[in-house]
Amino acid sequence: MKKSIYTDKRYKQSGLDDAKKISDKVKSRFAKWLVSQKYVVNQKDVDHLLSQESEFCDSIILDETERVGEKQRLLLECEQARVKERRLDAQTRQERHKKVSNLIMKAAEVLISKKLKETAPEKLIVGTAYFAEFASFAYGQSLDFKKLGGLCVLSNSLSHSILNLVNNDKFCEKIGQPVKNIRDAKTAIGFIGIESCRRVYPVLMSKPLLKWSDRNTKIMIPKVWQSAVTTANVARMRLEDVGYKEPDVGILLGMMRSIGQFVISNNFSASFDDALTIVMMDFRDWKMREEYFACADVTPKLSFLPSVIEKFEGIVTKKIIETFDWDMNTIHIKNALLEDIDSVPILDRSVLGAALAQGKAFTIFDMMEKSNAFVGDHLPYWLAHNQISMGTIRNLRSRNPGKFEF
Repeated sequence: MKKSIYTDKRYKQSGLDDAKKISDKVKSRFAKWLVSQKYVVNQKDVDHLLSQESEFCDSIILDETERVGEKQRLLLECEQARVKERRLDAQTRQERHKKVSNLIMKAAEVLISKKLKETAPEKLIVGTAYFAEFASFAYGQSLDFKKLGGLCVLSNSLSHSILNLVNNDKFCEKIGQPVKNIRDAKTAIGFIGIESCRRVYPVLMSKPLLKWSDRNTKIMIPKVWQSAVTTANVARMRLEDVGYKEPDVGILLGMMRSIGQFVISNNFSASFDDALTIVMMDFRDWKMREEYFACADVTPKLSFLPSVIEKFEGIVTKKIIETFDWDMNTIHIKNALLEDIDSVPILDRSVLGAALAQGKAFTIFDMMEKSNAFVGDHLPYWLAHNQISMGTIRNLRSRNPGKFEF
């Protein structure tokens, strides 16, 4: 008899309702934790072979030349004119700066919300994600080198990531192989091995979807990435624990479920720049000189992003996965994602949907608890809502879920 993914505890409906209310608060706190300047990722948990903290994703930097140029021109004009102005009283300047900054951030929130709601899903995600194509052959008997290699032909970024991985000294040391100068993706696939490729492909396909090069989100991005990787790995572990025939599908579930957060992170700076430009032009047209000059000192703040994440990360993820070409062999993966996005009660989910929920539950608790940001009184409700025990949490922690084994 297979082991159940759920705990053996069951609760009255009133208890479940309380657990959901507290769990919503936990998720809200996690969104704030992601953008907070106070907290960073615990580096001991990071798999630096799969992280991009020391790299930039040049391939996903959008062409913003005209828009950025307009912003820079306005700021330069503003700065030159402001030099001629007499020095304001410090308190007056501080109050004006706060007022103008708040106005710009509100405008930025409106702009990013509008973009997430109205932009076609294929334009929200940068590049092409071949998740559905991978899923169509990865979790069955048809997986082979030819199909893995064919995906590299479709995706230059995937091919590039695989070559970077196999030519990394630390990776070669990790798998006990001498360093080789591999230049062909198919050779790299053979070097890694089919089973390891099945596990790591969804992570490598996700790397170019997140913009690491943005200095405005440099505190947030590593946390978003580590959250995705840990969720993915824990979902795999939970499926493995209950004897699911293809536990590596948990990796795909965790990475795909994080797409919405990737998109929101990537669009923050563009929204701020657009908002700054619009507000400055309005101040100039309205002859509001002091407010116009104050714009030069406004710097981007992530304070409005938690509410955007709570409102839109699921919506955006759903929009994007709906564009993928799912078939009868992969529709169960899509359905598991939708179960989580639509907040289906965990006891009513498929085993894949439950594993994804527990992957997220572990990750949120683990990352915040290590930052002393998880409210202890919330833990019993959090565990109950996600049907996971503290013993399972401890077991998962002992398996270093932020890192991959090959």
